[in-house]
Amino acid sequence: MVTIKDVAALAGVSTSTASRAMHHNKVISDETKQLVFNAMKELGYEPNYAARNLANKTSNTIGVILPVAGPAIFQNPFFMEILRGINQECNERQYMVTIATGDTNEELVENVATMVKRGRIQNFILLYSKMNDPVVDYLHEQKIGYTVVGKPVVYENETPYVDNDNILAAKDATEHLIAAGHDQIAFVYNNEEQLFNLDRFTGFRRALRLAGLTNEYTFNVAEGLLADGRASFDAWLKEHPQVSAFVTSDDIIGLMVQQAINGSTHTTRQIVSFNNSLFSQMSSPAFSSIDIHAKQLGIEAVVLMMKYIESKDALVSKIIVPHKLVVR
Repeated sequence: MVTIKDVAALAGVSTSTASRAMHHNKVISDETKQLVFNAMKELGYEPNYAARNLANKTSNTIGVILPVAGPAIFQNPFFMEILRGINQECNERQYMVTIATGDTNEELVENVATMVKRGRIQNFILLYSKMNDPVVDYLHEQKIGYTVVGKPVVYENETPYVDNDNILAAKDATEHLIAAGHDQIAFVYNNEEQLFNLDRFTGFRRALRLAGLTNEYTFNVAEGLLADGRASFDAWLKEHPQVSAFVTSDDIIGLMVQQAINGSTHTTRQIVSFNNSLFSQMSSPAFSSIDIHAKQLGIEAVVLMMKYIESKDALVSKIIVPHKLVVR
């Protein structure tokens, strides 16, 4: 049976160095890590994480927490892409991924608590940031490590996070429409509790103000489009014939807006959305979208989390992933 001592001998390092390399300890050089990984592959060695976790009363599993949104959340390509990035990076580091979901805040908190108590999971990645979040309160009170995808609402100076500059991204989207000749632009969103929506609205408003445009239109999808099969938005379109362009909070909303436009008498309206998913590409006509690089957000979230797993004294930091406007 192959042991870690065999791996260390083949790699030409000490047993303790081989162990640190397997766990991506930052004090071990990349060259040494590669020697150890090559030796593991050659010998067919698999670390016994279960025994290590039992001894340390911890887990080599990262918990990923999805927002409360019901089954529809798994139809959103943003979350599929970000999970792909998280899974890819965790695989490379020999960590497993488990997902926490819930149809209510109470159910989500309960599921997270179960993962902590029974699964011995001590590190989580939250795929959202919103106001008055009981999940964040629980993690903070229990001193459980967590990294946020999105800008934290509370405990900002204590929370590592990965995000885009959503204010700048929405400003870029709005300025693109203004440059195309639109001066009556609406912002269509779906959840005012989510901080990224507030930031995107701020960027939208900022672009209007800088261009000297005073008219500001908004429509909350949660109060119409998803609730009653688009009827409310159809009525809103008829009431605002002067609106010729839209910034929408994601591609799913963008597609719904495009379908509403196609069913109206106004067919020349223009859309810029977010996520650059198949929804924007396959729409008829296709519409422009901000690529926020969701997969990279997931990768960077794991990288940042590992920094704090390896060094509890690390300064709290953030990673901003650039965005790109894809014009169609």
